[in-house]
Amino acid sequence: MNCNEAQSRIPDFILGKVEDDVILPFISHVNHCEICMDELEFNYCVTMATKQLNEEAGISDNYIQELQNKLEEEVENYKHRKFAFYRKRFFLILEILAIGILIGLKIFN
Repeated sequence: MNCNEAQSRIPDFILGKVEDDVILPFISHVNHCEICMDELEFNYCVTMATKQLNEEAGISDNYIQELQNKLEEEVENYKHRKFAFYRKRFFLILEILAIGILIGLKIFN
């Protein structure tokens, strides 16, 4: 992922709307690109401060740590979604095999 692609996805990342196929490349890029990380930090701080002011919620004093936590959580969430996807596929294949075996036994008996 290049800087233009990463920076175009910053608003979606902040809102939690980055697609699974680009979340890891996005996070990898911003973790290794100081310019994109600065852009992400700035946008995250502005967005969260504005949101908290509009909601009259307590204002955070550590947006950068919150952003780091969000980046780590997104990686973990991605891993869990992928694991669940492959687990479902595995059991679907097992079910299909079991049905095939049962049909085969029924035909040959």
